[in-house]
Amino acid sequence: IDFETDSWLPTTHESYWKKYGDKLEDMGSWYGPTSLEVAVPSYVKGIESMEDLKGQADKFKGRIVGIEPGAGEMQLLKSKVLKEYGLDKEFKVVDGS
Repeated sequence: IDFETDSWLPTTHESYWKKYGDKLEDMGSWYGPTSLEVAVPSYVKGIESMEDLKGQADKFKGRIVGIEPGAGEMQLLKSKVLKEYGLDKEFKVVDGS
């Protein structure tokens, strides 16, 4: 038996679910509620929201460091979120590990 306890559906692991979903069983949530968000270190003052990042690219070397490139939220961040907040010209999303 292969068992994965941390699938974030419907968004984060959507691509995996589309590819392998016919071989998987969704057994529901085992904890919650949860959220996915962009975070900054607590020592960075004045950044409390995505809107606060506007004009602040120099503080972050123009980068938002994410997680593994195949994660669904990384695709959303790159393709949708930065643009919707007007940050796509200032920031580049860098894949993490």
